[in-house]
Amino acid sequence: MKKWIWIYMLAVSLISYKNVSYAVETEDAEFEGNRKLCVVISQSDLENYISGGRYSLEMLFRTCGFDWLNYRIYTSDRDTYAEISYEFDSFNDYVDKTEQLLGYEPLIVYFTENGIVYEESFPSVELMNWLFQELAEKELVSEYSAEDLFVIEDSRLYLFGEDHVSFENMDLRQEELPSIVEQLSIRTRKAADGKVERSINFSMAEEVWETRGKQYFEKNEEYAGLLLAVNTQNGQTDISCEMSAYSYREIANQTFVLLGVPDVLKQEQEWDGSGLQTHIREIIDFQKLMSEDCVAEIVYELSDREGEITVLSEAGEVEEDRISYQNMEPAWIEYSYPDLPQFQEVSIHTRVGGLLGRKERVIVFKIKKNLAENFHEDIKSILEERMIRGTVLNIYDEGEERNYEVCFSSYMDSQILEFTEQILGAVGTLQIENNGYFFDESTIQESIRAADFLNGYQKPENFRISYELPAGSIIQGGKESLETDLYENGRIDIRYRYFDWKIWAGAYGIIFVTFFYIKIVFGKYGKGNRKR
Repeated sequence: MKKWIWIYMLAVSLISYKNVSYAVETEDAEFEGNRKLCVVISQSDLENYISGGRYSLEMLFRTCGFDWLNYRIYTSDRDTYAEISYEFDSFNDYVDKTEQLLGYEPLIVYFTENGIVYEESFPSVELMNWLFQELAEKELVSEYSAEDLFVIEDSRLYLFGEDHVSFENMDLRQEELPSIVEQLSIRTRKAADGKVERSINFSMAEEVWETRGKQYFEKNEEYAGLLLAVNTQNGQTDISCEMSAYSYREIANQTFVLLGVPDVLKQEQEWDGSGLQTHIREIIDFQKLMSEDCVAEIVYELSDREGEITVLSEAGEVEEDRISYQNMEPAWIEYSYPDLPQFQEVSIHTRVGGLLGRKERVIVFKIKKNLAENFHEDIKSILEERMIRGTVLNIYDEGEERNYEVCFSSYMDSQILEFTEQILGAVGTLQIENNGYFFDESTIQESIRAADFLNGYQKPENFRISYELPAGSIIQGGKESLETDLYENGRIDIRYRYFDWKIWAGAYGIIFVTFFYIKIVFGKYGKGNRKR
């Protein structure tokens, strides 16, 4: 009996060892270097527009909270210079740090399959956005934007063993943009379902397409994950592409990758005292892509918008339901219109307990704080009406955002799903399986579709879902599989193995107790039988 029990325990140990052997997440070790930016502030600007002058700048640098950011402030010829630099050891590290400085997620193209393709859409001077924002929040600056106040003295990126210098957006492409496009049309509209839709049409001579354009644009098409429609007739090649997303930023990203030219497209909402205004600004420089006689047109269709359209940039023409711009160098589009409020992001985060643990789900609605002041009671009322029993609502400010955090926990997947559908006005599925033993593979499969979010509000710019697994979990596919964009994928699939030493110790304890109990019982009665 003792022999068979020890064999059983050895088998259990071998099975657990087999299941713990799993894939290890790796990062791009080649993407490491540093970024430097030096800007100059004229003496007159420092005195007229920054309260406290150089002292205010030094104070904000000391208290910025970026322990990875190096800085230096000095004076030369009466002008003040501010220099920043930071190191990074991976692409994700660079994006994370850059995003903190910009105040928004940067648009960056980075591929290495067929030579280095690296380009940033944001102008380098915006790495000082954080400083200008701090000045504005403390009311130490007036009237200017970061781009107007700071003039670049030096901007460089050390990457792949080389120093790259650019006073605009960083572009490390190993090939020049081909100036081959003869006609270009970009049309943008916001559909009734909240999606931003854009069509890009351009044309060139058939010979130019075959010799230069095809290779350039088909490579970009693959990078952008888009599909080009190509039609050649009478010696002319026409190319068209359709794209859509719930955020202007994603549309700008796809345009940027496809055309290979910087595209800064921003949407901001503000309360003007009488109502909510959506402000659109786009700056796209496609001059390097155009032939000398190219005819370019950018059109924004506004047929589903009510109220007066205000054109803020020059050269824009309003024609009934559209705004059009022609042959601008570069194109600078800026207009505003009355609109419904929009959340910046809605996120779903779930903490999964152990084998028998509770699941905690948190749904967060993020909206700009200046908008929340006007819609606070309305948002709060809608969420409270949708809450099921056991739900908790937390409201707090974080930086420039106000978060409406709705929390719920349960042992039952069905109740977690019911809570989610009720809060989001959505239809979904959720299945969490613990297969076999406690150290065996477990799966999480969840989909969210047809979400209405909140009545009277636009669909959020970003809609994400993420999971947090118990400590000791080993994840197939790495940590990236724990988070996904629901707009893009609609579902999340996670496979993991979980080792809980408490359960493991308990299982061994039961085995040992059982073993000694059997030994005592059988030993006692066995000896008694032998005596008789």
